[in-house]
Amino acid sequence: QVWLWDANSILVYQVAPMSDMSLPAHQIAKFANERGMGEMVRIILTQLREGTGKNLPDPSAARLKTWAAGSLLIDSPLEEPQWERVSDAMRRPLGRGIGLYYGNSEMSSNQEMHGWVEGALDVLEKNVEEMQLAA
Repeated sequence: QVWLWDANSILVYQVAPMSDMSLPAHQIAKFANERGMGEMVRIILTQLREGTGKNLPDPSAARLKTWAAGSLLIDSPLEEPQWERVSDAMRRPLGRGIGLYYGNSEMSSNQEMHGWVEGALDVLEKNVEEMQLAA
């Protein structure tokens, strides 16, 4: 996923289970480790420029963050019925009596949507529905 955060910031976000390091989402970190951050940024910007047709400026800084296995719930060992209960509890971290809602793709009750924008939208829809019922 590529997020044009604002006029001066681009976020490249990839997620994949740590159990399979051959997946495409791991390739940016592997490339940066083998060839360096500067080359990684150059390649990504070249691809973004070609894909968008825009003359994007070189960044003044770049950062790469990898997460240890288990940091994301994308490769959770839980099955669907168990995961639905976890998702429901985590979307309402302080309980149903408190108007605090949490959501991201990994909170989707559908594990196939973890790591995808559709997963975040799934959680958003459930949270908005509960907010409307509470109003």
